[in-house]
Amino acid sequence: MKQFLTKYFHILFFVLLLVNRLSAQDSFTVTSACPFDVLASIDEPSCPGENDGKISLQIATSDVTIKWLNIPTTAISSPVVDQLPAGIYKCMLSGGACVDTLSFTVVDPPELLAVSNREVVCDKASAVKLFESVTGGRPPYRYSYESVNAVGPSCLDCNTDEVVVDATTTFHVTVKDSKG
Repeated sequence: MKQFLTKYFHILFFVLLLVNRLSAQDSFTVTSACPFDVLASIDEPSCPGENDGKISLQIATSDVTIKWLNIPTTAISSPVVDQLPAGIYKCMLSGGACVDTLSFTVVDPPELLAVSNREVVCDKASAVKLFESVTGGRPPYRYSYESVNAVGPSCLDCNTDEVVVDATTTFHVTVKDSKG
């Protein structure tokens, strides 16, 4: 029965993880075959490839020992482990005659992807969007655009990529997410 519940938990966890893939933090209650009452919270890294992810466990059951099985740090028995890259992390909970191993997955956020509008044609002064789409990373996004030929407007820190142009203008554009 324990093996079935553990497999069910892992499947449920991965479904929850996929549904919440774009959130910066996921919290959920872990259902254990043992009488452990665990609330887990996972912070994914700020950017892909960074080592600043975190797993926090709140255990309501008293006298529970935590042992992280694949964390190469001194916080091996702490309910909070941080400075984690994306990966799968396991911890063993033990208390009384009960032992259970839980698995947690820290995922990288999606890469920031900005698709620029290569050529925008307009009559008279009109507002145009410099990017066709911006996805991934950590919203909100900040935009920087500068007229290369000094004909059009410039903005070094804007909350929109919309600009009003009335002449042929070439822009140097940058988009940053909330983590820079």
